[in-house]
Amino acid sequence: MRFIQTLNYEFRTLSGSLNTRLSGIFQPLTGLYTSAVKYIFQMEGEFLLRVAIIGAGPSGLACALELERLGIKPVIFERYHRIGLPVERIDMLLHLAWRPVKDQLAYLARHCHLSLMPAAPLHAIIMYGPNRRSVIRKRLLGYLIHRGRSPLSIENQLAARLSTPVNFQVLADPLEMAGQFDYVVVAEGDSKTARRLGLWQELSPLIIRGATILGQFEPRTFHLYWDTRYAGHGFGYLAPFDRGRASLHLCVGGIRPEDMDDHWELFLESEKMHYPIVETFEQEFHAGRVICRQKNNILLVGNSGGFVSCLLGLGLFPGMISGVLAARAIARNLDYESLVRQLVRRIDILNELRLSLDKLDNKGLDRLVGLMGMPGVKQMVYNSELDVISLSHRVLHGRFPLKRSGIASGQKGPAFRKGTITIRRHIKAALPVYGKNP
Repeated sequence: MRFIQTLNYEFRTLSGSLNTRLSGIFQPLTGLYTSAVKYIFQMEGEFLLRVAIIGAGPSGLACALELERLGIKPVIFERYHRIGLPVERIDMLLHLAWRPVKDQLAYLARHCHLSLMPAAPLHAIIMYGPNRRSVIRKRLLGYLIHRGRSPLSIENQLAARLSTPVNFQVLADPLEMAGQFDYVVVAEGDSKTARRLGLWQELSPLIIRGATILGQFEPRTFHLYWDTRYAGHGFGYLAPFDRGRASLHLCVGGIRPEDMDDHWELFLESEKMHYPIVETFEQEFHAGRVICRQKNNILLVGNSGGFVSCLLGLGLFPGMISGVLAARAIARNLDYESLVRQLVRRIDILNELRLSLDKLDNKGLDRLVGLMGMPGVKQMVYNSELDVISLSHRVLHGRFPLKRSGIASGQKGPAFRKGTITIRRHIKAALPVYGKNP
């Protein structure tokens, strides 16, 4: 590597000298030298760095594409026989969760070189409590995203841009691979490797059941269900593929897999979902925190690195960014932990908010749903650029002194003006850095 860097420096110096001092007869020599050095640099990534990526999900494929862009050809292993899980589903990108990023797909295109197409823009969210209902509408609340085997899925969109072949049906062991490659990027979609490395802290094990249902649905609308009777401290959601099909999910924490049938039936009955079911799937998911995301030459990305929140399962956006940042850390010899620090901090905040929601009973959930539907609250939360997530976290942890600011008491004098200044300072301090180029 030092040889390459020295050669690059000498090339720049010699090339500049030749271009300014030598006559045209020597210019072809300069061009030949330029081509030779460029060829060496092109081959540097392929032959000087051997990188394995285990998992061909969104984070692993995002990492592979960025490595290719930086001149490194990785070796990709995937345990299944195809890109994407064998079932289809719809995920949500919620812009509110990642402010000050205004548009997550635009951010990925601009800063991560990942241009992706959504299933649909998200124009409405309908929240259901046990006895309350609120509707939020806006021109762009986020996006609905295809996942799984669909040709339109995020996984297949990323794979279509990939030059490197994927080695399917290979159960690669990250710890064994670490001895054969310079770097191993783990993007398996679960916490197994983090557990083996002693880096995993369990937060909440979840049982997730999903189904594809048939009926009449409003596209561009996401339905969110909270009720402790069938979801415990989890949630359910319905997101349409189109006007005739939808993805239905129930996520329940703290139960055994064999108990899911009862919760699922109560969910369908309570919400009057008497739709024909085309297919179902079930999985166990462990939400948790990873102590550190790199150990020696093993880098953890996506769900394997804890880049997913147990608050509504928001992990697609940070997962792909973590893959891109892992590639940059490898190619440029950067500190991966430093690159992902703000992502990790944001996910910690989302998880802490999730734990706060866990304290609510059904009456509390009804109050929350009603609050989120109030006109003033909707304006502040959804129709402003305010980073509500960070602000809510500060309020819950006593780092936002509303009572002392004069705001809570409704004062209009100097104390009120001082309070508004305090709010502005807290908002400014709450803005994370990941809104800039990672």
